[in-house]
Amino acid sequence: MQPAGLRIERKFPNSPCDFIFAISSYLQRWKILLQESDRGCLEQLNNQVATWVKRFLEEECNQDLMEDFI
Repeated sequence: MQPAGLRIERKFPNSPCDFIFAISSYLQRWKILLQESDRGCLEQLNNQVATWVKRFLEEECNQDLMEDFI
């Protein structure tokens, strides 16, 4: 089994959101190992990042539509 670092180094994300989703996936795997108080903190941070990504994708989509229109 390869270390996680090697797997990450061999694949470059296509967009910043891909990187954030990959990190989120790893954090979700680690969440079960955390203490209850830390799980709540991690969940809150994960929700904040998810909200940011959603807004980013909506803005990016709107910009693409605007460019197609122009």
